[in-house]
Amino acid sequence: MLETDFSSLIFIDGQGYTFTPQISLKESNLSLPFVQGLAIVKFKTVITKSFSEEGYAVVGLESTDLILKKYECGEIFPISDSLGELDTEASSAVGLDRTYLLVFKEDRDILEALFELSADPNVESVSLNNFVDSSETVPNDPAANKYGGFGREQVKYLDPIRAYDGWDITKGSPDITIAVIDTGIDDGHPDLAGRVIQGPSIRLVTDTLFLVWDKTILVVPYLKTVLGPSFIPKLPLYYSSFHGTHVAGIIGATANNSLGGVGLNWNSKILSIPVFDYWASENDLRTTDLQVGTGILEAARRGAKVINMSLGGEGFFICQLGCLRTIFSHQTEKDAVAYAYAKRIVLVASAGNETKKISPFPGTAEAPGAYPASFPEVISVSALSYGWSYNQLTYFSNYGKVDVAAPGDLIYSTTLQNSYIYAAGTSMAAPMVSALAGLVLSLRPELHPSIVKEKICNNATSLGTTAAAIEKYGCGRLNVGNTLITMNSEFPPPQITSNCGAPGQPACWAGMYLAPWSHQFTATDGLPPYTWSVVSGRLPGAAGSTQYNTNTGYMWGPATFWWGPGWTFEMKVTDARGNSDIRSFYFISTL
Repeated sequence: MLETDFSSLIFIDGQGYTFTPQISLKESNLSLPFVQGLAIVKFKTVITKSFSEEGYAVVGLESTDLILKKYECGEIFPISDSLGELDTEASSAVGLDRTYLLVFKEDRDILEALFELSADPNVESVSLNNFVDSSETVPNDPAANKYGGFGREQVKYLDPIRAYDGWDITKGSPDITIAVIDTGIDDGHPDLAGRVIQGPSIRLVTDTLFLVWDKTILVVPYLKTVLGPSFIPKLPLYYSSFHGTHVAGIIGATANNSLGGVGLNWNSKILSIPVFDYWASENDLRTTDLQVGTGILEAARRGAKVINMSLGGEGFFICQLGCLRTIFSHQTEKDAVAYAYAKRIVLVASAGNETKKISPFPGTAEAPGAYPASFPEVISVSALSYGWSYNQLTYFSNYGKVDVAAPGDLIYSTTLQNSYIYAAGTSMAAPMVSALAGLVLSLRPELHPSIVKEKICNNATSLGTTAAAIEKYGCGRLNVGNTLITMNSEFPPPQITSNCGAPGQPACWAGMYLAPWSHQFTATDGLPPYTWSVVSGRLPGAAGSTQYNTNTGYMWGPATFWWGPGWTFEMKVTDARGNSDIRSFYFISTL
């Protein structure tokens, strides 16, 4: 977690932005919760970069350039440089096309530079590149970390959320892709074989600027985000690398293969977008606001319908001069979330593991949010305790801005070396909600994210209606069975329609005037696509002469040359939810 209490930052005139007791950021060796030397600025219009005679990066706007020169800005990059093609309309709506990365020397007071830029009339918003941590906790009890084979005893959390009942309705669709923005996924694990799509690895790397400032050549190192090759874990690995693989197994470990555990969503594809770097130690798993935001945009670009983010970082608006000047600590994530939401993508995030109250956006220094969970577009998930039969909050889970709760203690899932492990954390709770969102979309792929959240919440198991309970559990405990059964009952089953041949109707013709014939069966209600089949009886004409298309219900055959009794058979239609209708039809042949 963060090593410095960011709420102790204050601004003192003449000294710059400082900690209490007064420690200058320029001179401090404290571990700051953001990347030094890198600012994220959204301008009100698209700008054009150039360089001043002194070698500073400028944009041709007088008031802005004065600030850039004062704090010696070395380079400016559009944030979209490495993202490829984004949807123009959605990108413009949230201002991604006007957002830039500004590089300063690391010894410059980045906070003070951003405060001045926030007051500039050409600037819409400014942000730091804050650090973000994973939301995973590993139990200390050695018995909780054992390996073992699959059994219902090891996945007790499936019963309280009625997963088995939900699977009677749908097991997911390969047309729905769930993105996992995390550490990367071991797609070589046998329980994830064929399910994982490897996306690019989004890393912070050190690059170098060669700048001429005041006729002096300076070499300025800085961190930048890059889209690297797919991250496929290989041994030896940091212990923390199991995180993304564990999350992926909760979402979609393969069912009915006699291996390990089982995911909630058996058929959806899982898109891996790795965003974590390894910092001070092997277990110090950390990323940044810029990387997470880039990951969201990349997942959207690659067609994800659900994005799981088992991660989070503290954030709020930092004020100066009575909040006339403000800096928001997670602006890139905010814009990326808005972009994905406009693209009708369901976003899910873990509430965090610090046993504290988190505020909804924007938060304050006294009551910060946890991002991305605190954004209104994101479904925030708290963790329920195994010791209370998943009826109460775990000792570590955050509360406050929580939309729904899910089991997050002693969760059995995939890990490295083709093995399985128990783990705990809101990181383990969030993917259950993401998996259910994928199941909901497999029934109704056209649903807006707000309606998906509504379906999940309206069918959750209530764990209390007091204000305190709502802060802990939101709308209640995830209930897969209730959600899917209710959705299934909202729509009538399909019905076969025909203008002839059914009881009470005149017979259909199967051959008239010694000519080939055809007939189109149709269906109403239910959820397309439909599948057609003949379940009993005899089709018109000689055996094997009549054919039909199982996808369209179109039937055809050659001339029948038959003047005796007709043919009776039963036609069946099945919709995408597995509901069906069977009707009897009578065909005759005549001259």
